[in-house]
Amino acid sequence: RIRYTLTLNSSRLRNPQSLTLSTEAVQVFESAVCLRCSFPSLRLLAPFSLKVHARSSAIGREQVLLDTSIARIDSWSVVAFDDNFRFLRSPCGRILLGFWKNDNALAGLFVSLHHLHVFKPLLDGGEAWTLLAGRPPPDDLDSCLGLHDYGFLITLRTAKVQSFSNCFYKVASFKLGGDRASGFGKSAVLSSCCVQQSHNPVPSITSETCSRPASAEQRYVSEVAHFEVLAPHESGSQPPFPCLRQLQLAFQTPAFKSVMPDLLFVDATVFDEHGHIFWTTSSLVVQ
Repeated sequence: RIRYTLTLNSSRLRNPQSLTLSTEAVQVFESAVCLRCSFPSLRLLAPFSLKVHARSSAIGREQVLLDTSIARIDSWSVVAFDDNFRFLRSPCGRILLGFWKNDNALAGLFVSLHHLHVFKPLLDGGEAWTLLAGRPPPDDLDSCLGLHDYGFLITLRTAKVQSFSNCFYKVASFKLGGDRASGFGKSAVLSSCCVQQSHNPVPSITSETCSRPASAEQRYVSEVAHFEVLAPHESGSQPPFPCLRQLQLAFQTPAFKSVMPDLLFVDATVFDEHGHIFWTTSSLVVQ
């Protein structure tokens, strides 16, 4: 069993505030864990720092999973707002902070952590971690086939319930020609995406969606690999993958509730051909 603790610190506080989260504030999913908390009586203004601790009673070890700080309320990207709150997304995508619009005090937060980011600090250096995500044995890469026999597990969810989950097997990135780089391409990625591969800005865009702030959002040029997740179906159409529930995020305090239909969490896990974890992410994204 793992218990999670939030530590908030600011120059305006006499002592750091540590909050041990209850089981109701911790939601465990297939690939990640989501922490949520509201602060109805704590008036905390930026700048402040935030740490997330995890303690495993099974191995008797406690580690810091996440350590971040926010200097100003405009330091992070605003992804949603309403009459009562303004919501900011961290650059890594794992944290969503809610601030009161009247005084810019912290109202609550969401923290999403992939299980890999939880267990690695607790198990790193041990045999169990090596078996789970250790370096695989040397592989003879096929110069014509490229990356092959990968597995891809993706989950779309809110902070409480799962809306979509599917695992794709035998995923491959086939080379498109004789050139080594021909299997790769360039893509303009929004700064609110899960992963920023590089930091070469291209002309910014302006969001015109009413539920999001009308401000310029920067894009980055990213080198991407093309993976064929679903092969073309003989009927000419792809099999359906419906979402079981509406994709939206809800934030609630004892007095107010805010529903953000444009926000959701994405958990992704890539397994290599040896069954080891190759890459993971758990991030808040904007539809």
